[in-house]
Amino acid sequence: MTDTNNFTFSLASFNTHGVVFPSLLVREKHSLIGQSLEQLSPDMINLQEVWSYDSLRVFKKSLCSYPYAAYKHGIFGPKAGLVTFSRFPLTAVEFVNFPPVAEPRKKKWINQLKRSLKKKGVLVSTYTENLLTICNVHLVANGDADWSASSRYYSAHEHDIAALTDLLNLFTQKESGQLIIVSGDFNIPKCSDLYQKFIAISQATDLFEYDESPTYHKEFLFPGQIPHRIDYIFAFSQSPLHIGHKELLFQERFSLSSGEYQYLSDHIGLCIRIHTR
Repeated sequence: MTDTNNFTFSLASFNTHGVVFPSLLVREKHSLIGQSLEQLSPDMINLQEVWSYDSLRVFKKSLCSYPYAAYKHGIFGPKAGLVTFSRFPLTAVEFVNFPPVAEPRKKKWINQLKRSLKKKGVLVSTYTENLLTICNVHLVANGDADWSASSRYYSAHEHDIAALTDLLNLFTQKESGQLIIVSGDFNIPKCSDLYQKFIAISQATDLFEYDESPTYHKEFLFPGQIPHRIDYIFAFSQSPLHIGHKELLFQERFSLSSGEYQYLSDHIGLCIRIHTR
């Protein structure tokens, strides 16, 4: 990064498929994720589903060149499982919860408990030197893989994208000329009208707009379900943005200590390098 009007910035974003009480296997996978991202060396990393402080410690240990970790404290781990790692100091760290206003109610008490622990929302961090705001997002999941207007989850998705847009509008009104990067697991496919609605009401720029690759491994879906791109990196900028490089992360299986080859998460990650001038 250099000055406010002309700098290069890189970001990786990944849903780590975490759990509240991680097993040895989850710890090993999280360590491999951290080591891979450390080697990739983006300026900042947005991670989702870091549900436990145990997992957070694993990531901090493997991401040794990232001295700054932005998150808000929850009961068992970072709130909403959202953590942003950075090479630069971050200020004004804030978590905004999106209550499940329209989400279908879970019948079993254990599912209700899980929902209360695993909040959804956005973690907001600011790098003041370059007027850069980073939003780390995890929105409501769709358990039916049905994003049509008749879906029982449709209203929940609409609520989340409207709440996120309202929040982003507040940022743009507060700081003119600020670059806002929003990334994470939106849980809505690019082919859905929900994606089009978000683009229309937020005026966001999808930095992977022309990439139709799914960001969810089909091996984790039920038979007959189709993988989609449900993870995104969006930008809001008054200055022209130039994409220097972009790539998908963690598409392949990794070798584990057991001798097995497994995916490190159910998701596929995103990484981008942009220039402003």
